[in-house]
Amino acid sequence: MRPGSRPGAAGRWRRVSAVCTLKQDGNKVTGKCTVEGVAQDVTGEIADQKVTFQHGGEYNGEALTITYSGTFESATSLTGEVNVKPYDVGGTFKAKKKE
Repeated sequence: MRPGSRPGAAGRWRRVSAVCTLKQDGNKVTGKCTVEGVAQDVTGEIADQKVTFQHGGEYNGEALTITYSGTFESATSLTGEVNVKPYDVGGTFKAKKKE
């Protein structure tokens, strides 16, 4: 990335099990993530090179909140951590921006 340039969250991002179409208005992030064919509303924020967003989900009838906290590696690559509440199960993720 160029010095002083700031990547944006807006666009269509793909990771292994989901496609997220994000919009950015200032530091606010909104949009949809589609997981297993079900679209979930996204809310979040961006600050400098970091973005945090979350969406709902369901597992065995129980409501989930899935939160992603990532850093832009480039304008088309985002990596970070994911956490699933209420189970407090976490891991890492990598997403690529689709053109």
